Amino acid sequence: MPTTVTGVAQTTLTDQDLAGKVLSEHKCAAGSITQAILETADDSLRREYMGILEKTLNHQKMIFDYMYKKGWYKLTPASPEEISYAKGQGK
Repeated sequence: MPTTVTGVAQTTLTDQDLAGKVLSEHKCAAGSITQAILETADDSLRREYMGILEKTLNHQKMIFDYMYKKGWYKLTPASPEEISYAKGQGK
């Protein structure tokens, strides 16, 4: 049963809800940090941002792996053609 604070119903968040929120925040942060890297003229600051981005991406991967193992993040496997196409996009 939801608890109330000053008459407003509060929702109970599950571990899945919280993990999903944290994953979403890491995705958003990675985008913002990438934009900062692209718009930074100072090499020292750029390197600092790049270190922060690497840590953010590593944390995101850990959260994703946790959610995937729990069955909270469903994926549709890519076909060999899709994988080949994606690999060719970086060249």
